[in-house]
Amino acid sequence: MLSRGTKARRIRRWAASLAVTGMLFSLAAPYAGARPDGPSRIALKEEQAHLLLMIELEGQPMAAVSPGKASIEQASILKGEHARLRQDLNKAGVAYRLLSEHTKLFNGVAVEVKVTDMARIAGLPGVKGVHAVRRHAMPEPQLSSSVPMVGAPEAWAGNPGAGVPGVDGSGIRVAIIDTGLSVGHRT
Repeated sequence: MLSRGTKARRIRRWAASLAVTGMLFSLAAPYAGARPDGPSRIALKEEQAHLLLMIELEGQPMAAVSPGKASIEQASILKGEHARLRQDLNKAGVAYRLLSEHTKLFNGVAVEVKVTDMARIAGLPGVKGVHAVRRHAMPEPQLSSSVPMVGAPEAWAGNPGAGVPGVDGSGIRVAIIDTGLSVGHRT
């Protein structure tokens, strides 16, 4: 039987894995039903247009494996899968630019390829899925509308009639927790 701490760690790891996987696939959600060799929702005018893809490989990501010796073996297996994929891409004549490799919560790679190579990539051995990545423009923050929307003026003022003081942040310590996510990064 697992200890309470071990169960909690596994649940947290599973939840984190699920959340990150959800975020990865939400980028490709509009293309989820599109078959690489069939009609696609990707409207491109040129045959030579490039596309960002997440290539999902068949092996389990590191988060799905128990820590310890098994995870060390799994890391070696995933490294081999990624190397085989690069060899297979080269053998298939696919011109690609490797953007990143993922093993912890998602087993796959991010690449930039020609749109015409998508079907070839989907047919390679060890490839579980090919997901197009959509880029989203980051909206400019509109403080003039967001401050009142979250009720900040009311919080600052408080409710003097009910004896509720306003909150202006004095005496409060703020901790910044960095997720490591850089929205301005090109990938």
